[in-house]
Amino acid sequence: MRSAVLVLGLCALVPLVYGACYRSLPEFGATECIDETDQTAHEVGSSWTNSKCIDCNCEPDGMTCCDGLPSITGYDEDCTVEYDYENCTFDVFKKDDRSEKCEFQAVL
Repeated sequence: MRSAVLVLGLCALVPLVYGACYRSLPEFGATECIDETDQTAHEVGSSWTNSKCIDCNCEPDGMTCCDGLPSITGYDEDCTVEYDYENCTFDVFKKDDRSEKCEFQAVL
C-alpha cells in the first residue's frame, strides 16, 4: 500500500517537469518537422532545443515539443523573473537590486 501511494505521488510530479507540451501531426509524406518557433527544419528521428528553450522531438508520426523552462510563480511584487534563453536558465531577483535573490513558491 505504501508503495502504491509513493508511485502515485511521483506520477503527480511528472507534469511539473514540463508545464506545457504540444504535438503537431506531420503532413502526408513529410520527411522532416518544422520548428514552429524558429521555422527550422529537422529530420525525422532528431531532437533539438530551439531559441526559446523548447525541447522538441521529430518522429515519423509527428513532432512533440515541451517547455524547457519553467513558469515561476509565488514571488513578491518587488521581484521579477528573468529568463536567459541562451543558456536556458532563469533568475528571480529584486527589481531594484539584481544581486538580491528572491524566493518563489512554485515552478510550473
